[in-house]
Amino acid sequence: MSSEDYIIKCSIAPPCVVYIKEKAIDNAFTIEFEKVPLKYAKQYLKNWNQETFLFKEEDAKAGIYIRLSLGEGINDLCTIQQASNTTFTTITGEGWTMTWSDPNACFIVTPPNDFDFPDTYRASFHSNAFYTTAKEGSTTLEAYFVNFTDVKTKIVAVNLYKRYPVDIEYFTASPDTVAIGQMTTLSWRVLNAQKCYITGVGQVETDGSRAVTVTGPTKFELSAENDMGMTERAALEVGCEKPTIRLWSDSLYYHKGDSITLYWESTSATSVQIAPSLGQVQTSGQATIFPESDTYTATANGYDGIRPYAAMTALQLEKTPWVKKGQTTGVDLSKEVQNVDRRVWAYGGNSYLFCDLTLYRSANLLNWEEVSKLELDLNMTLNAYSTTVAGATFIVMGIIKKDSKFIQVASYDFNKKVWTISDAIADLGNTGGQLTNRSGTSYYGALSKPLLMFYTPEAVFEGKWGMSLYYKDKEMDTYDISSLRDNLYAAVHETTNGFVKVNQMGGNGWIDMGTTNKIVEGWFSMISTKGVMYLLTADWMINLDDFKSASPFQPPLEADYRPWTGSMNNIPFLMTKEGILWCYEV
Repeated sequence: MSSEDYIIKCSIAPPCVVYIKEKAIDNAFTIEFEKVPLKYAKQYLKNWNQETFLFKEEDAKAGIYIRLSLGEGINDLCTIQQASNTTFTTITGEGWTMTWSDPNACFIVTPPNDFDFPDTYRASFHSNAFYTTAKEGSTTLEAYFVNFTDVKTKIVAVNLYKRYPVDIEYFTASPDTVAIGQMTTLSWRVLNAQKCYITGVGQVETDGSRAVTVTGPTKFELSAENDMGMTERAALEVGCEKPTIRLWSDSLYYHKGDSITLYWESTSATSVQIAPSLGQVQTSGQATIFPESDTYTATANGYDGIRPYAAMTALQLEKTPWVKKGQTTGVDLSKEVQNVDRRVWAYGGNSYLFCDLTLYRSANLLNWEEVSKLELDLNMTLNAYSTTVAGATFIVMGIIKKDSKFIQVASYDFNKKVWTISDAIADLGNTGGQLTNRSGTSYYGALSKPLLMFYTPEAVFEGKWGMSLYYKDKEMDTYDISSLRDNLYAAVHETTNGFVKVNQMGGNGWIDMGTTNKIVEGWFSMISTKGVMYLLTADWMINLDDFKSASPFQPPLEADYRPWTGSMNNIPFLMTKEGILWCYEV
């Protein structure tokens, strides 16, 4: 192939674009010369005008002469001063140089000595901080190839476009850390661009803002493009707040076989697991469970910024032996508002209680019927009282008779089905005593500090109940009495520390059984069953054999209202003011 068949192709990167920008190291372009067959590059050819250069071709050394349109107009590339201040670094082509020639007002590209272009040869040069003040528009660069023996002598023309660079003034997210599922606002402003895209959003205006929902740590990239296809990119990352998790239930106590409802609520979580049983659940919700464990844990998975993070919480349940049996009928327990011990007593296979001056009977503790109403004379009142069963008699102690020095006792004979009222003990000004029964003998405890005195009908004094024994404690302020087998118990609340001390009457006097390790506020009551004495409070029931085996009661009882208590078939039970029956089933 002859030399007439080849030409040197000239190309500029970025593709035929130079930027109008202040002088900076990153404001540069690359010019490249490549030997190619003539048939592939005819569009680059232009007639040579010798008059534009101050030399004759036959006198010039081999080289490439690059002429520019100089000035600050739309068709100019740059001023002569700006061109002369631009330097180039050789990228490819060992021994090649590219320098400015003031006499010829052009750049001269000089090859090494005795160089002829071999086939597919390239030489390229990188401008160093090119700078122009010319107006935005287009211009033409002309390259003249002189005295290369194997290259057809032609001028190559390259169109150049002057553009302001795409400039992303700002691209921000506010806030830059949000809870999962919440929104952040992306804001941006781009100059010298025709199109803008944001990943996950799509095409947007060059100046604007957009609220987006964050489902996890997200990298947003803004891509801006001008009419020449030149792009600029900026990226930011929106992180996520740490997840939080709450776990609670409609009850912290449960009985075997009963269900409770768990509730949970999380923030900034991608997923939530609850163990045991439930596994993965919705990030917030509720579920009914039959507890398999006393401890349930909830784990919320998410992120701390962009790093995976998990938050955990635990719910501690407590198994209680108290079981809700149902609503009582036939008696309105809320009518009894007096300060009474509210005992339920067993006789003849039935249970009995005294409420609102009426004796009631039940075979199952749920359904009650009226047995007999106690009719008092007009000169009698029943302000506070206590009850018990002795033999075939239901006893009510605490009637006050006008002008009498004695507290009256009412006795109901189950066989004769009649009430009788008689004097019992001297009126000490305190009718808030308590009755119990030990081995068929009734005991009435009355407090007269520092003594808790016990009266019985057997210890007859002038035909009245007589004092048979006493317990002395100067610190006690309230008390409760009960019996188990042949033993009499006295539980006293001590003013100084708030604890309850329990004593048992033995053959040689009172025996100290122990003291609670919890402060007792409000009422307390002893219940005996299956050979064990228990102490019940508004919050828990404790086994008096060891004072440790406490069984919580749920829901908490009213501290200022003592419930109705008793034992049926060796099962302790209580009934609330609202008539709800609870049984103690281990």
